[in-house]
Amino acid sequence: MPALTARGQATRDRLVAAARDVFAERGFAGTRMSDLADAAGVAHGTVYTYFDTKEEVLLAVLAAVRQDLHAAMTMPTVHDPVARIEGANRAYLDGYRSHAQLLRVAQEAAAGDGRFADVLRELRDTHVRRVAAAIRKLQAEGIAAPDVDAHTAAAALCGMVEGFAAHWLGRGEAHDEALANRTLTQLWVRGLGLRPRTSRATGAPRADQPGRPTAAQPAAPRSTAAAQPAAARRPAGPPPAP
Repeated sequence: MPALTARGQATRDRLVAAARDVFAERGFAGTRMSDLADAAGVAHGTVYTYFDTKEEVLLAVLAAVRQDLHAAMTMPTVHDPVARIEGANRAYLDGYRSHAQLLRVAQEAAAGDGRFADVLRELRDTHVRRVAAAIRKLQAEGIAAPDVDAHTAAAALCGMVEGFAAHWLGRGEAHDEALANRTLTQLWVRGLGLRPRTSRATGAPRADQPGRPTAAQPAAPRSTAAAQPAAARRPAGPPPAP
């Protein structure tokens, strides 16, 4: 297709924007080119100026969806790894919620057209690659368990979140949002065996992490009972039964 004029690009963009709503409402099989023209407010023949088939229209719609989801998959730049995982999960779920119906349409279309299967595969591959790289970084920092294969763990954990999102946001399962995000984060943390950041020199927990006391955080004094001789702490009556 030759380069579009500014007016032509605006018309094409209007068609794609209208198509998002039509496909989400009617599904792939239930959408006709005339439906797209009516929704965009253009003559029926105008659609064919920019697209030969509704498959091409849906691919254009999914290109925009893919950009949105790629942005949602980006791990936030937060120092604390648990907070970073929690933020990434929330961002992914928010992105999935925005595009759940269109992702279902893409799955419907993928049954008969490999191009849509490629779109869905690319989305997952990108997600897994980014998470695997983040896991390797945590392992290099001594935070994630070193015996966990980063790629396999990424594929499994991403699949967990993707599947949960598909059932919850795509098929209407009932879940509490705060509880769902907290639980997904707990499963990631436990699955990766995350540990507090430690000092590279001494291996001691950092002052801002729970662990052994530091100079700035002296050990708590022994209790009065613990300081008493053993005889003074012995109960007056007979020992309890085992």
